Amino acid sequence: MPSRGDQALLPGGPDFSSEDTQAILAPFLSCASPGDFLALQQRVDMPRLVARLDAWSAVRLGSRGPVREEASGPLNRQRTVFLLQSLERYGAANTAVLAHFVLDSCHDDDLKDILLLLARDRRLSELLEQLPSLGPALEARGIKPSALTERDFAWSDLGRGLARAGKDALDIRRDSLRPLLRKGSKVSIQRIRLIYEGGELKPKNVADLDAAVREAESTVPGVEVLFQ
Repeated sequence: MPSRGDQALLPGGPDFSSEDTQAILAPFLSCASPGDFLALQQRVDMPRLVARLDAWSAVRLGSRGPVREEASGPLNRQRTVFLLQSLERYGAANTAVLAHFVLDSCHDDDLKDILLLLARDRRLSELLEQLPSLGPALEARGIKPSALTERDFAWSDLGRGLARAGKDALDIRRDSLRPLLRKGSKVSIQRIRLIYEGGELKPKNVADLDAAVREAESTVPGVEVLFQ
């Protein structure tokens, strides 16, 4: 099998050594049938593939058909990010069209997963309020958004919460650093250090903590998460 460096090139499969996400996605978009789409997935590391895609490319991948189980979670997180980014960038009217595209291209289980992610991130009510046509469309699929409750932070939410870090300005609390910034300026976030002093927020399960770190770093490429 031909290779480029340490990256194996599967015949007709994606070239992971490419920096072009569209080139990586192209083999899946060119599949002539659902059977071809599923067969190609058998030869590809699908979680790795989804991690290389931007949110819109992930949505396009999901529109071609169901993905393997191990990639469905990362794909649904990308779909969720896409909906929230679209609302912020393009406004409610344009996002409504995109949201219905996502809805129509999702199987019911994936759609429920996306809604749960939105609820856990406390964004579901906001999305439904700004996209009033979405609620009736969901109910037509037998899904009642009102059954999903938005709740407080949990460790499993860490990666999803950090997905919004890119849109929020960094508030530097340390007084010694404030003179280095002009008022109203923004900082590119490259490292997040979470400091816990004990009490009810003290991590009790190291495995859960490690899993949260891995999810956060995979959700926000280039961001390092440290705990102290």
